[in-house]
Amino acid sequence: MDEDRAAMMPQPMGFRSLPDSECLGFLRAGTLGRLGLTASALPVVVPVRYGLAGRSAVFAVAAGAKLGSARNNVVACLEVDGIDAATGMEWMVLAIGRLREVADPSAIAFDNGLPLHASVLMSAQHIAAIDIELLSGTSSRSAWPLPPSA
Repeated sequence: MDEDRAAMMPQPMGFRSLPDSECLGFLRAGTLGRLGLTASALPVVVPVRYGLAGRSAVFAVAAGAKLGSARNNVVACLEVDGIDAATGMEWMVLAIGRLREVADPSAIAFDNGLPLHASVLMSAQHIAAIDIELLSGTSSRSAWPLPPSA
């Protein structure tokens, strides 16, 4: 989503919209998210370990709903969130785009220079990606006291 459209979206009290650059930064730093898609006309949300390659979130899939959706290029989303224990800032990023099966996983150039976790790739039957078309994110200060850092 462009910066102007993100700024125009209404946000709940205490939340601020994140620009695309911050959203991509949080996605780049993360490895675990939730993939949302539909299967047999029902919503499905499943955890995935992912890596970011440009504006594509890449992850391993087995035969089943995720692979079928990737082969049909359905619209899906990846949600990632977290909290910075040092500052109390909570954040959430939602990336929306079409799923696709990755034909040649060896050609993927991950942003952090590292491929998906080796154990994920070794057990992967297939690799899929969401090509990010819409991106939004919010942040806020935690309303809950944070435990002391270890």
